[in-house]
Amino acid sequence: MFHSFYVNSDDKDFLRFLWYENNDLSNPIVEYRMNLHLFGVASSPGVASFCLHRTAETHRQEFGDQTSDFLRRDFYVDDGLKSVSTVKQALELHKFASNRKEVLEALRADDREKDIKNLDLRHDTMPVQRSLDTYWCIESDSFGFRIELGEKPVTRRRILSTISSVYDPLEAISPVILVGKQILQALCRQNVNWDDPVPEDIPPLWEKWRTELLLLRTLTFPRCLKPPGFGDTIRTEIHSFSNASDTGLGQISYLRIINRKNEAHVSFLMAKSRVTPLKPISIPRLELTVAVI
Repeated sequence: MFHSFYVNSDDKDFLRFLWYENNDLSNPIVEYRMNLHLFGVASSPGVASFCLHRTAETHRQEFGDQTSDFLRRDFYVDDGLKSVSTVKQALELHKFASNRKEVLEALRADDREKDIKNLDLRHDTMPVQRSLDTYWCIESDSFGFRIELGEKPVTRRRILSTISSVYDPLEAISPVILVGKQILQALCRQNVNWDDPVPEDIPPLWEKWRTELLLLRTLTFPRCLKPPGFGDTIRTEIHSFSNASDTGLGQISYLRIINRKNEAHVSFLMAKSRVTPLKPISIPRLELTVAVI
């Protein structure tokens, strides 16, 4: 996506690099400048997102509000993710992967995501789709987790690596990850270096947590915040709860919606957890801290 946007002429000097003239290894090394934004520069994501939004606004009158708003509100870099209420709306958006087989059947096979391009939609089981590093089971329309753990020695560095390898943007499993962070914090408290052997009391705690981490493979939660057939929403509420202790801070938010029949539905929205700072802090101040979180 970054290569879709030109660099302003005045800024090209900031993107200079050395390479062989005319890409011939026998030629002398010369100085080049990038004409396009490149992966690895901190400014590239911001520039690309800004240009995408500007393009959407520039062509709003030509392509309509629906297309323009889709680009502005439902894109993360070059991934467009959109939820709609009906199959008809999804067909208009021309989705490449969908939880409804009627939508996929209406698309040409070449227009579907590669994992479902050649599926027999009437008989084959829908695969697990990976969207923004989150695993989405199209068949059940739910999010899940794939935990892969290698055999690694128990060091502070390896513990941090394992904890960081679990991708959970909504922090749905943050209560579980918090325990691993508390083990890591215990090593920080004892000033254990990155690759030194850990104290004898740590390996049993770590191995128990690490083994039980694999149970997260069986955990799923619905992707859609509104259940099928719920109808139009006339009232939307967000309920957030937070609490603090001397070992951890926790917060969770739920979405509560009410339809025209006065029926209510509550769904998980997101959560956050943090280890309590090493510096001693009073419980009232920790309560304020987690309220900010």
